[in-house]
Amino acid sequence: MEMPELRLRSRRCRATGVRPNSHLARRVGIEVSKGVVVNYHLRTSHPDVFAAGDIAEHRGLLYGSWAAARYQGSIAGMNAAGLGVEFGGLPRSNPLKVLGLDLVSMGQVEPEDGSYMVLEEEYDIAYYRFVFHDSRLVGAVFVGDASAAAGARKHIEQRTDFSKQLRQSVPAHQFAWGL
Repeated sequence: MEMPELRLRSRRCRATGVRPNSHLARRVGIEVSKGVVVNYHLRTSHPDVFAAGDIAEHRGLLYGSWAAARYQGSIAGMNAAGLGVEFGGLPRSNPLKVLGLDLVSMGQVEPEDGSYMVLEEEYDIAYYRFVFHDSRLVGAVFVGDASAAAGARKHIEQRTDFSKQLRQSVPAHQFAWGL
């Protein structure tokens, strides 16, 4: 079995924190908006340069998290090796625990217009908020009870259609428990 030839790229842009330092990218003529603009393969406007992590702006988003940087880095590395793997994006997720209270927000938590539907409820000592677009979950907020956060994230990533559940007018806490 022959191994494919791997060509290592010597060009890199790096950033740490949540505000990318794109000075070098700008100086060499790479397209920069909020960060270094990348396509679905995490390739920049220069055909031999890939970007991942805090500096990579994909579909207008900067992720700013270690988990996203690791995932993007693995995809950029595979693409630098010629594999052609696509990065489809990740729901942005921010978990916190303050004074023993769990708080998780992920994805798009505010509707952009009237085509979105919001399902929210305060139940017992918890608050649940789900944002849907075209019957697909695009964002969620959990306060007090974040046990359904992993399930919500999975459904956001998989673009699950919740038409049936939304027609049944299920309360937000029951929707959360069903995730």
